[in-house]
Amino acid sequence: MILVNRALRIKQGFGLSLALILASALIGTMPVLAADATTAAVLYPRIKEPYNQVFANITEGIAENFKGEIKTFKFENDTNIAEIRFWIAENNISSLIALGSNGLKFARQLKDELPLVVGAVNIATEPTEFSGISMTPAPMLLLSQMARIVPNVSKVHVIYQKKKQAWLIGAALDAARQTGLSLIPHPVDDLLESAHNYRKLLTELNSDSEALWLISDNSIMDQAVMRDILEVAWQRKLYIFSNRLPDVKRGALFSMYPDNKALGSSLARMLMEKLQHPEHEEKIILLADLLTAINLRTAKHLGLYFNKSEQQDFELIYPMQ
Repeated sequence: MILVNRALRIKQGFGLSLALILASALIGTMPVLAADATTAAVLYPRIKEPYNQVFANITEGIAENFKGEIKTFKFENDTNIAEIRFWIAENNISSLIALGSNGLKFARQLKDELPLVVGAVNIATEPTEFSGISMTPAPMLLLSQMARIVPNVSKVHVIYQKKKQAWLIGAALDAARQTGLSLIPHPVDDLLESAHNYRKLLTELNSDSEALWLISDNSIMDQAVMRDILEVAWQRKLYIFSNRLPDVKRGALFSMYPDNKALGSSLARMLMEKLQHPEHEEKIILLADLLTAINLRTAKHLGLYFNKSEQQDFELIYPMQ
């Protein structure tokens, strides 16, 4: 893999400007090659460890599954789209996988110039600008795991931001029907309304047959609200599961989190499908490459026990052994 930005070799002045203009012209006419004879780029930000490892693992999965050459461009905070276009042209890049929120910004500027998919970013499935995989866990997998871990639960409550997360609730309602669970959505506008609804809901939940699903968003959740939720849940022995891994460490029963290498494999397959079938409609799918983390201390408190064999079904266990 090439981890360089050779565009920066041209230092300044007319040479750089001319090169960037030529690069922009070249990329617009670049042919799309067959999936087994193409060079694809993985575009993501240069960041410090341990966060860089997320992108490194995704890239590893891409490289192992893409039928062609993979080159990597790590952009800086001050990298501009012209530099990326120059690098794409210089390296004969014919397709692209853009990672992260800033990678998404560049993808929006490149989507009409070459085939691309996006990943490692929270993005709604609609409206669809291009193809990719959202970092939002697929509700089907979360609800199925809930039903498996706590089979006596029949009803799941979820509080959500009604403007930003309504698209997710639609998918969740479909998933609940397929898993035999009853999903009760509670729409809110802001943090104040969210905190009020959580307080009310936590006093009303049936601790034997109902659960609370946390789909955290900064507009409706903060540390104080989360602390209150987990304290009341512990006192009342309520089933709480979450979209966020850190919540499990703090006391939620379980969460599902990205399998980054497997996500890379899925992105590679999605890009190859796009190259082979450019006529297909763009699509954003929810994350299905998931691992499960469980808090055994919380499980024991709730009367749930898992033997050594059953514990092997979980990829991460808290408290750490």
